[in-house]
Amino acid sequence: MNIIVNADDFGLTQGMNRGIMDCFLAGSISSTTLLVNMPATEEAAGYARDHPSLGVGLHFNLTLGRPVSDPSSVPSLVGPDGCFPGRSSCEKRLLKGSIKRSDIIREFRAQVERFEDLGLKVTHIDSHQHVHLFPQVFDIVADYCLEHCIPMRAPWPWPRMRLGLRRRGCLGVPGMYLRQKARNLLLKRNVCRWKGRVRFNGGFGCILDVAGRISSITKQRYLELLSIPQGFPFEIMVHPAWVDERLEAVQLMSRVCDKEREVLTSFSLREEAEKRGLCWCSYGESFC
Repeated sequence: MNIIVNADDFGLTQGMNRGIMDCFLAGSISSTTLLVNMPATEEAAGYARDHPSLGVGLHFNLTLGRPVSDPSSVPSLVGPDGCFPGRSSCEKRLLKGSIKRSDIIREFRAQVERFEDLGLKVTHIDSHQHVHLFPQVFDIVADYCLEHCIPMRAPWPWPRMRLGLRRRGCLGVPGMYLRQKARNLLLKRNVCRWKGRVRFNGGFGCILDVAGRISSITKQRYLELLSIPQGFPFEIMVHPAWVDERLEAVQLMSRVCDKEREVLTSFSLREEAEKRGLCWCSYGESFC
C-alpha cells in the first residue's frame, strides 16, 4: 500500500523551493515536480541533486511564463508577448482546437530536454494546473510515458469531495465544483484510452478535499487524507511555500501554500503514514 506525497511547483519561486525542501527534510513529502521555465528552476534543480532521495518529476507547463522553445516556433501556445497566455485562455484554446498538436509536442520535448540538461532523471510527469487532462495534451504525454516506461499522474476525484465543499466556498475559488466535474469527464476519457498501457496512481487527494477554509488546514486533516479511501499508489498533492510578493503575484492560493508549509513542517507525515502500515515512496519507487 504505497503513499506518495508530491509537492507541485518546484522551481516556481525561491520561497516555493524553500518550503518544499523544508517539508522534505521534515519527513512530510516524498516527491516533487519541477517547472523548468521559471526563474528559480536552477536553484530547485540544485536542491534536488543534493538530495537524491527526493523523487523529482516534470511539471509540464503551458500556462505560466515563457516557453522553453523559441516562442516563434510554437505560435499557437503563446500570446503577442511570447508568453503562455494563462490557464483560462489555454483551456479555451484547447477546447476550440486552436492549439496545434505539433506546437504541444515541440514544447513538451523542449521541457523534457531542459529537465535532463539540469542533471535530473524524470520519475513521473504531471502538469501545471492539470492542463494534461485535455486530450490533446494527455495523449502526447502518455505516448512519451509509454515509450519511456514513466508513470504519470491521474488526478482522480476523491469520494469525499462533496457538495458540502461547494457550500463552504472551497476556500474562495469560484467554480471549483464545476471545474472538478469537467475534470472528471476528461479523466474518464483519457483513462479509458490508456488504462493498462500507461502506469497511473490509483488514487489522488489534496488538502482542499477535506479542509474548507484556511483555519481548518491542520495536522488532523492530513491524517484524514491518510485514511486512503481507494486506489494505490495513492498521491497526496501539496503546495508548501514561504510566501513572498513574487509568489503572491503568480499563485492565487498563496495563503494555502503558506499554511501547508507551516503544518507539514510541524510533524513527520511519513511517520504517521508508516504507523498506519503505508509504504512511503516516490513515483519512481512505487512503480519499480
